[in-house]
Amino acid sequence: MIKKMAPTLCSLPVEVIQIIAKLLSHKDICNFRLVSKELEAKIFDYFSYYYFALFKTDLSLKSMKDLEDLSNDKHLHRSVRYLLIQCKPTGPIWPANTVGSTLGGGFTWNRDPAGHLTGPQKCLEVFYRLLIEKLVNCKSISINSQWDPADKGGEIPGPGILTALDALTLVFSMISDKGLEIKSFAFNLRRGCESLDRLDIQQTKTPKFLKSWANLQVS
Repeated sequence: MIKKMAPTLCSLPVEVIQIIAKLLSHKDICNFRLVSKELEAKIFDYFSYYYFALFKTDLSLKSMKDLEDLSNDKHLHRSVRYLLIQCKPTGPIWPANTVGSTLGGGFTWNRDPAGHLTGPQKCLEVFYRLLIEKLVNCKSISINSQWDPADKGGEIPGPGILTALDALTLVFSMISDKGLEIKSFAFNLRRGCESLDRLDIQQTKTPKFLKSWANLQVS
C-alpha cells in the first residue's frame, strides 16, 4: 500500500497561503518569505501589493534615493501604484497643529521674484525619470498639506523650502510636459494655508495635460 504524503505548507493552494499571510505581522511575513523560493513566489503578489503599492515621500533627497532604489528592483518596481506626497510629522499627529519636516529637503528650489518655481529643478528631473520610465503602474497621486511648516500664507518660501502648493505645481508640470496618465488624484489643502496665486494655471491648459485625465476614476 502506498502511503500518502502529508501536505506541506508549500503544497497548499496560493489562496490559502495568502490567507495565512494576511494574519502575519510585518516581521513575520518577511520571515515567512524566507522559508523557500516556492513559498516566496506564492505570496509575492500579496506581499508586493500590501507593502509597496503605496509610496510616501516628502520629496527630499533621501526620499528620492529610496524611490530610485525601489524603482530599480526588477520585481517590485511594478508594484508601486500610489504616490503620497506629504511632510513627515515630527511629533504626534494629534493635536491638529502638529507640524512636520519641510518638503524637498536636500534640494535647492529656484524661484522668480514672485515666488514661482522656475528653471531646471533637480528633484523634478529625477521625478520625471522614475515615474515615466520605471514606475509604470503609478497612476495615482495625492498631496497632503497637513503638517506643512513652510505653509505661511502669502510669504515667499526660501530656496531650500518647498510647500505643498509647490508640490502640486511640480506634479502639474510633469503631467503637462510628459503626459503622465492619471487614474486618481487628491490635493488636501488645509484651511488657512497659502493662497493659490503661485499656481501656474497655464500648464493645466496644454493638450497633454488635458489628455492625461481622460481615464480619471477618483479625484
